[in-house]
Amino acid sequence: MFSAPSFPSLPSLPSHIRFSLPSLPSLPSLPSLLVMKNLTRHFAVTGWKRLLYAFIFILLCWQLSRFWGNWKEGVSSVFYVIHAPIHEIGHTVTRMMYLPEVAVVLAGSLFQLLTPIAIGVYLVWHSDCPALSLCLGWLGFATIEMATYMHDAPFGNLTLVAPFSNGDDLIHDFEYLFTRWHCIRSACRIAEVTATIGYLFVFAALALIVAMFALGFLPQINKAEKDSIV
Repeated sequence: MFSAPSFPSLPSLPSHIRFSLPSLPSLPSLPSLLVMKNLTRHFAVTGWKRLLYAFIFILLCWQLSRFWGNWKEGVSSVFYVIHAPIHEIGHTVTRMMYLPEVAVVLAGSLFQLLTPIAIGVYLVWHSDCPALSLCLGWLGFATIEMATYMHDAPFGNLTLVAPFSNGDDLIHDFEYLFTRWHCIRSACRIAEVTATIGYLFVFAALALIVAMFALGFLPQINKAEKDSIV
């Protein structure tokens, strides 16, 4: 009779060693899916709003083409008729509060920037998220025009306008501020960085409009729109 050959037994592993399979990535939880759905619903542009935001997109592109490469020359945007009076109101309000002169001079530009930010926050708070793109564009051009003002500080070539002043006490805001802060020699570089930030705001507004259009063509958004009509 033949006997089967015996093979050496494998050494046993210590009891504290365990094998485990790698865990698979977890799927998004239900609350996170609901948040994504709500964001999609709030930002999606459908129906007649597509025409409105197409107009805003074209308007921002047109203004961007006017400023591109010419922002140092004192170009004004369509938003200038809004934030120019706000700029002067900032000076007037802080002057009436008897704040220090530095605060009064700085308040004009701060009001100019904070107004579109405040309106954007208000619109998002009231679920009008698409209108945020217009506020971003407004903020962008307000920032670029402030950069133009900064760039002119060492030269004084811009014509100063102050509707609430008699004309005798006109000062160049950033010539005063940069001189006081001992950075007048860096005015052009500060202006270039500020203009870049403004351009980024405008590009963010354009990208948001494109994203809102894309969300508006999602099947579930179109179905919800049809159901609301029915």
